[in-house]
Amino acid sequence: MQKNQRDEKILRYPRVFSRLQHHRGLEAYAYAYKRTRPSSLTSRVNQQKGTDPRNPGGQIDPVEAIAPVEANRCEIVLVFITAILVVFSSMYVSDSIIPLSGYLPYYYESITDSQIGWLSSISFLPSIFTTLVITPLIDRFGPIQVGFICQGWFLLITGLVLLPYVHRNYHAFLLSRFGFGLLSEQTWLLQSTLIVRYLPRRFEALGFGVCTSLSTVANLVALLVIPTLFTQFTFDASFPSPDEANSLFKSFERKVELVHLTNFLITLLTLLLYLITGLPLLRLDHAFHSSGRKARRTQRNQQTQQTQNQDPFIFVPHLPTYMPEAILPTLPTRPNRISSSFKLRNAIGLSFDYWALAVSISIIMACCDGCQAIILTFLEKNNPKITTHNAETFGIVRSIISLISGPISGLIVGVVGHRPLLNVCASILGALGFLLTLLLRDWANLIPMVLIGFVDGATAGFAKSLVSLTVSQYQLNVAYAIIETLVNTLQFIFPPMAGFASEILFHLCGSFSGIALFYTCLMGCSIIPAIFLLCRDKPAFRGRLSIRLSKL
Repeated sequence: MQKNQRDEKILRYPRVFSRLQHHRGLEAYAYAYKRTRPSSLTSRVNQQKGTDPRNPGGQIDPVEAIAPVEANRCEIVLVFITAILVVFSSMYVSDSIIPLSGYLPYYYESITDSQIGWLSSISFLPSIFTTLVITPLIDRFGPIQVGFICQGWFLLITGLVLLPYVHRNYHAFLLSRFGFGLLSEQTWLLQSTLIVRYLPRRFEALGFGVCTSLSTVANLVALLVIPTLFTQFTFDASFPSPDEANSLFKSFERKVELVHLTNFLITLLTLLLYLITGLPLLRLDHAFHSSGRKARRTQRNQQTQQTQNQDPFIFVPHLPTYMPEAILPTLPTRPNRISSSFKLRNAIGLSFDYWALAVSISIIMACCDGCQAIILTFLEKNNPKITTHNAETFGIVRSIISLISGPISGLIVGVVGHRPLLNVCASILGALGFLLTLLLRDWANLIPMVLIGFVDGATAGFAKSLVSLTVSQYQLNVAYAIIETLVNTLQFIFPPMAGFASEILFHLCGSFSGIALFYTCLMGCSIIPAIFLLCRDKPAFRGRLSIRLSKL
């Protein structure tokens, strides 16, 4: 009866109906979405159990109703391998500049320390902006297919560096580093998406710990391989300049070209292995998107029917009965009259708990991972027994401990739980590590390197795996993209700020301890949001953040 009356009004007032369809479509969908949208993690849990007083029937958010993609054992192993490979080549090429930068003053004529610093930090600059740009591509095509694009881009850039004009000219080489950085840091976002989307929840912390640590093996390989190529040279004032046609310099130039060739070959090998492990996983991408579309369509129909039953006079976009059903397959599967601002608010409207976690993770990773080059410089200046030749030993120790601590942190979380508390402990250990570099001398500084490396590797297992519990399913990609953007931004600005703090302290009291004090204060700041999240666990999440993964 009501339906016939509405159709008669449509036929009598077609212009009014078209205006209502245009102006009230957003309100209708927003009203239906708001009635069933959970406002917190506790509400989502109660909804799934059917105990939420606002939603006694157990209705679930239409975007959260995406059925989980179940991977078999073979696919779980492939996800682990693919998540490691997607980062490995970008990590190796980016970090190869750290040991190579010590030899570049003898390769480029009249190059300054500031120019060398730009070579190591310029790759973080474009990633500040491109991380959020690549997120819609991951939502549209999936992390595996976007990974193919990134690996192909890395192969193209490393191939261009092999050209004589590019690697012999400083500005051309700097531009190639900028181009490489367009997608290099985005691979960490791809790794996070692969782990969260396709691994079972009980393997999340272990996945972050293992994949992040094994990806940093690239840093260790670069620190071991590149210095061994230049052991036959003695770098002093008598070393020939680039403008001299000297056989010794020609031999030195061939070693530099060999470094760039190694970068290209490792990138090519990584691409081939990524193709082998990634192609079988395309089934998961297809299953994820198809299940998501089916679940959203079902939930949207339920919401429309529920809204119409609650208020029979509310406008609901509906095809009149006289309209031929042949056009139905051509209509969009989702409402297309929702404004962009409405979609944006629901996409990035992240909770304060998430922002506290994101700030803590970003500061810890930017300090413990991005400090390697400048902290080695600090150790050389303050310890007479640490020279250019043996300073790399401290970086190697840090990388090895970071490699080991990742899987260990994943196992600890799986057995013990209490991730917020472990995150607080990691922040305290990181601050203690940087503080010990001021108190210890010479080879005793291996102790703070062990602490810093442990925190660097364990942060992924302790804290990064908490992101999926503080945001909803459809916000995961944006959440990890924001974290990667913050990490890249802080890694770009922290080293210059540390150098500036060191210069100020040197002019004031003649001390070179500004670098260590700067990073100690930053790690102390990371403890504050970590403690906040620990305090919020019981009242806001009912202890869910501290539960062992086997119980999730």
